[in-house]
Amino acid sequence: MVNGLWAHGVVCPSSPASPAVRPFREEKRLINATNPSSGETSSASEAPLSQRLGRRLLRYGIVLFLLGLATGRLVESLALPRMGLSSHLQGVMNGTFLVVLGLVWPHLRLHALLLRAAYWLALVGTYLNWAVTLAAAAWGAGGTTMPLAAGGHLGTPNQELTLLVGLRALNVAMFASCFLVLWGLRGEGPPRPGSRSPC
Repeated sequence: MVNGLWAHGVVCPSSPASPAVRPFREEKRLINATNPSSGETSSASEAPLSQRLGRRLLRYGIVLFLLGLATGRLVESLALPRMGLSSHLQGVMNGTFLVVLGLVWPHLRLHALLLRAAYWLALVGTYLNWAVTLAAAAWGAGGTTMPLAAGGHLGTPNQELTLLVGLRALNVAMFASCFLVLWGLRGEGPPRPGSRSPC
């Protein structure tokens, strides 16, 4: 009976796939690997650079937002509660800012190098803004750099110098990042091909 089935071209379920079926399966696997909408997982390096960096900004923005919320729970236990409140607001607002940047990022018309530079400048500026104000609140310092929030409280010379350097660095990073983002939003149409290179 088995020989009769083979004679009529019927393949037994326990037998290996026929040569005619193998090319079809190999072609299907190739389509699934190159088409993200097919439901199969594809490599992250296949996505454009702007989309990958934008997704990271969304993720790090949510993390910073959560850090800002957590800082708000520690305000009363810090040496300078008013500065701690500033750190809480900086975390929440800068986290939201990163989320907005993540949504805007795929629309930037920048070369890959400038796209990465703006990405790292935005991360450094926002996280440093939250960290500097939190350090000032924990140290009870900042009178020379942030007199309104510090209320005249001064830390050690090294602490005040650290806060000053941190504030200068975050100012440069934020202004440079915003300038690059504004430059990337110039004109109309799709982003530049350089921003879509998977380098």
